[in-house]
Amino acid sequence: MGDRPKGEFSATAQHMSMLQATLGSKRASESWLYSYKRSFNGFVAKLTLEEKTKIATERRKTESDVIVGMLDSGIWPESPSFDDKDFGPPPTKWKGSCQSSSNFTCNNKIIGAKYYHSEGPINPPSIPSPRDSGGHGSHTASTAAGGLVYGANLYGLGAGTARGAVPSARIAVYKICWSGGCSDADILAAFDDAIADGVDIISISGISVNKFVLENESYPLVYGGNVPNTAGGYDNSTSRYCVADSLDRKLVEGTIVLCDGLNSAEPTAAAGAAGTIMHDDYFTDFAFSFPLPASYLGDDDGSKVYNYINGTSKIIGARYYHSEGNVTPPDFPSPRDSEGHGSHTASTAAGGVVYGANLYGLGAGTARGGVPSARIAVYKICWSDGCSDADILAAFDDAIADGVDIISISVGGFFPSDYFGDPIAIGAFHAMKNGVLTSNSAGNSGRTLQRSSTFRLGPFRLLPGVSVNTFVLENESYPLVYGGNVPNTAGGYDNSTSSKPTATIFKSVEANETLAPFVVSFSSRGPNPITADILKPDLTAPGVDILAAWSEATTVTGFPEDSRVVPYNIISGTSMSCPHASGAAAYVKSFNPTWSPSAVKSALMTTAAPMSVATNTDAEFAYGSGHIDPLKAKSPGLVYDMEEADYVSFLCGQGYSNKNLQLITGDNTTCTASNNATVYDLNYPSFTLSAASGASVSRVFHRTVTNVGSASSTYRAAVIAPEELSIQVQPGILSFTSVGEKQSFAVTVTASVGDSVLSGSLVWDDGENKVRSPVVAYAA
Repeated sequence: MGDRPKGEFSATAQHMSMLQATLGSKRASESWLYSYKRSFNGFVAKLTLEEKTKIATERRKTESDVIVGMLDSGIWPESPSFDDKDFGPPPTKWKGSCQSSSNFTCNNKIIGAKYYHSEGPINPPSIPSPRDSGGHGSHTASTAAGGLVYGANLYGLGAGTARGAVPSARIAVYKICWSGGCSDADILAAFDDAIADGVDIISISGISVNKFVLENESYPLVYGGNVPNTAGGYDNSTSRYCVADSLDRKLVEGTIVLCDGLNSAEPTAAAGAAGTIMHDDYFTDFAFSFPLPASYLGDDDGSKVYNYINGTSKIIGARYYHSEGNVTPPDFPSPRDSEGHGSHTASTAAGGVVYGANLYGLGAGTARGGVPSARIAVYKICWSDGCSDADILAAFDDAIADGVDIISISVGGFFPSDYFGDPIAIGAFHAMKNGVLTSNSAGNSGRTLQRSSTFRLGPFRLLPGVSVNTFVLENESYPLVYGGNVPNTAGGYDNSTSSKPTATIFKSVEANETLAPFVVSFSSRGPNPITADILKPDLTAPGVDILAAWSEATTVTGFPEDSRVVPYNIISGTSMSCPHASGAAAYVKSFNPTWSPSAVKSALMTTAAPMSVATNTDAEFAYGSGHIDPLKAKSPGLVYDMEEADYVSFLCGQGYSNKNLQLITGDNTTCTASNNATVYDLNYPSFTLSAASGASVSRVFHRTVTNVGSASSTYRAAVIAPEELSIQVQPGILSFTSVGEKQSFAVTVTASVGDSVLSGSLVWDDGENKVRSPVVAYAA
């Protein structure tokens, strides 16, 4: 049983399709009795015990064929979220590998793992392997595809069942981020690998990690050691991006070019790199000794990519990438996560079910990834000193070749001035060419002085912001959990000088936040600084106080005085929202395995729940199309589909020279009169118009939608807009007679642009599906 569907397509036809896929048409017709579609969703059929078991397992089997590529700080493979119990061998489409060693192995959940590090030595606390030393990668992976873990919690907080968005999905890990940041060259390398490896979804989360924000809020003081006075602070790590003029590339078809690792750095938009909540000097005494793997490929053959084998049924592949310098403690020379970020993101996306997961009682319950049955391929690209550009690119290269379905990379906060200077945009473009969706976090910059702070902007990928869905801890009473001598300044809550401080323990309460979901202050905002007339971010997903898997090579806070080692941690950031979006994409892909990346992206955007401008003053520049709704996204009715030629026409229309175009496409594609389109003709699921303040402007947008709902359906256009914004649609009715049929229409947007953002929407409605796109006009 489930939610009541809105029409025949999502009920009777879908139920019969499920039976036919498992039992065959004749037996399905014989067994079918009822389809419930008015008040709830379900059906009744006469089945043998064998047929019942077969149908019950078919859904999980389909889900387990989805591969989520996580581009992050690696993964902690021992986390229960990545257990491969009941997983079979990796899907046959998987072409990747696992960089295994004495301290890291893959399984049938984490089916691949690599790491990338193209610049300098690997210094503590980074581990020279796909292993996550900071927790970020593990957190995002478990969010996207972690399995079910019952009782997961952080010292009693958040207790319950942890699970990723698609728990049965597989995970491929591409470690691109280290304590010093995530290099563009490494990002592109990871994209190149991920696409070639055969992933379905690429997930890359933002480089900053936000702990509990203690300003004007009431939080539990959870303590298990000496907490530093600066607990909850940020780091000042920098990240590098590729300068186009430094590229010395050859036009080799099918090859992604690695950026020169010596380009000058720009400071990150927010704190740290993916998986980084620590400064390098905190770990000078962190002594580890891990041998290099037997399959190590050293400087002699010019390779810095280390391939691992010995995967399991869940982690079916793992590689780590470190192209420059030596890997030094606490980094592991393996795909093992030494920081926690990679394990956190992997368990979020595809972690299995873990009962009783918690962080010292916080968040106690069942942990599970978005797609618990999915497989995981690990590509470790991030280390304690950052994520190198060359390593990221190498990981993309492997992930794509390995056959992943989705690439998830929680790396953001860079300042590329154009798409050809953005390695994630280049990697995502190649992923798109190979049918792989890339999910990349928006970053944690909040609102900058320039207003725009969303930096990973290419239209080739899905860019989620972060929203708050849980209760807000303001004006509430919460328990004080104590386990040692609390410093006087810890968190600003305890001023006692006694060696035996006391605290009043209040009764715990739950509170529902009626205004949720809303966009948290640190989530990066639009508009798009590269292409002003493409809306960014695309949508929002949960990203505040997320309990997910963590690396046991680091501590809860990452500070040297903190000795608490936990399997699950609670952190916040767009790094956490990214794997939620990645998991949702994997979920949609499991129902629609032949859909293109743009079709999956369209489904997620057009079914997102609208959000209130009253609680989000930046409107669509904060939340994009709205808050993600995976259940609706699997059956959107219509999709705005695109292929490589559409993106090429868009880039040519933006004035790209053939040289710069080829930096993105990696082939000899050129701009001609026939493939030169305006931004208003890009078949994007949103409509954005920029103009000078005080100007009156009108633009015509051309769009084409593909019917993926009922064969015979008629959609009518409904427009919502303020008085200052005119939206006209021609034709206003679209009629379809078959699945896969395409219909085109034009939208004329006329606006008198002032200082405020004008927000409207276009909804195509057939009585069953509401296909919604935001319409935005603003002063650029």
